Amino acid sequence: MPDEQNLNILLTTEGTYPYHSGGVGTWCHTLIEHLSGVNFDIFAIESNSQVSQMYQLPENIGSNTLMLQWQGRDLEIMSLGHMRFIRRWVRTSNRSVRNELVPLLDRFFSQLVHGCPNPEEFSKTILGLNRYWRKRDYRRSFRSRHVWESYRRAVDAASWPEEPTEKQLTQGLTLIQNLFSIIAAVPPSADVTHSTAAAFCSIPAVILKEEAGTPFVLSEHGVYLRERLLSLKNMETASFFRNLYHRITMTVVRLSYFSADRILPVCDFNGKWEKHLGVSEDKIKTIYNGVEPKNFAPSIAGGCGEPEWRPTIVSLARIDPLKDIETMLKAARIVRDKMPGVVFKLYGDVGNRDYYRKCLDLHSELGLGSSFEFAGHTALPSASYQEGDMVVLSSISEAFPYTIVEAMMCGRPVVATDVGGVAEALDDCGLTVEPKRPDALADACMTLLENKRLREELAKKAMARARSQFTVEKMAGQIEGVYRELFMEKSITLQ
Repeated sequence: MPDEQNLNILLTTEGTYPYHSGGVGTWCHTLIEHLSGVNFDIFAIESNSQVSQMYQLPENIGSNTLMLQWQGRDLEIMSLGHMRFIRRWVRTSNRSVRNELVPLLDRFFSQLVHGCPNPEEFSKTILGLNRYWRKRDYRRSFRSRHVWESYRRAVDAASWPEEPTEKQLTQGLTLIQNLFSIIAAVPPSADVTHSTAAAFCSIPAVILKEEAGTPFVLSEHGVYLRERLLSLKNMETASFFRNLYHRITMTVVRLSYFSADRILPVCDFNGKWEKHLGVSEDKIKTIYNGVEPKNFAPSIAGGCGEPEWRPTIVSLARIDPLKDIETMLKAARIVRDKMPGVVFKLYGDVGNRDYYRKCLDLHSELGLGSSFEFAGHTALPSASYQEGDMVVLSSISEAFPYTIVEAMMCGRPVVATDVGGVAEALDDCGLTVEPKRPDALADACMTLLENKRLREELAKKAMARARSQFTVEKMAGQIEGVYRELFMEKSITLQ
């Protein structure tokens, strides 16, 4: 039995750690660093191979496995070796597909097109598919007409807003093949698995739970279903494709919620969504994100009336539609009209290049010039926060954002949209406004810019709250407690 120093955790991620900085990446890295007596293996899902590590991996990470949902063939050959790859290819005959794979795929596709009405059956189907593809080639099997026929039977048995075309059906199967390619992976054994989203990165945890009874912890940073629904609104594609994507999302969410032994939302807001989607309350335990206080030196902001003072508003946010940078830009124009010397500084990576171009066009259209700066990535967030008299966040969706807690740690007053767990973090230590309201965001910014006393009062309260409630030591300790509780429960069951 592992003692207090050698518990082994399989941490699964999707589009985040260790290849992308930001909220979930920060959370993963700080958790691993602060649980130095726990061993971690990383199973990271990415959409393509054009990624590089954004973090220096801590010594307690044993392995880091990159899994590609798209364009994964070269990586697959490299990891298997040519001879093993060829043997799997040869074994994938039409006969094996028809006799062994299709019965599993009939259940798989039927569950998928109906949004996973029976997650218990679906989890067993996932394990069956995994066992089949351990010895056979995943992508070659999808070329079989038997797979196409199985897929068509399921689609034809379901109802759709409009009849899909042959091209749309083909695109739909390609989408399924790529998104679910993680099923073919063989995850390393672990004492506990921990998925960072109710998404495709839960699938390795489901496989180990079904095969070995491995306890499964699920953290929800953003509510995956809610964020996918928001993205679907902006998806310009055929209704069949959007509808299929929605059902795929419902499937992985229901599978994740059913299979997880503990669900750890990072705020009560997320927990309400989980309960609404059928998760029993006894599975849910809110654990707030934590920050290392020593990395965010406190400094109460100065303000109006001081020599050489230029009012400065800072934001640390990825350039992505969910962060609604457009609303921030529009609010900046309103603030600048009222206080011409103001400057906005936005630090953050480009998460969506098309959206970034749209923001640049709006910046030009509004004539913001040097009053709004796209400052790019920052390696020193503490110093970036302290450039400002206040910090602003304009998101339309959040969980428990690090940028809020970090700003509070630094003694910076915050104006933010009232989404997700933002109000839980701020309590009465900041100002919240409705999302997508540039006028309201601008008014709140002006309230703080024009009132130094209020800024300092909110900054002191925010700093005290963050340093007592939202430390990484508290967060990591609670999560390790869940790991050990579940491991002990399994150990007692096996005795």
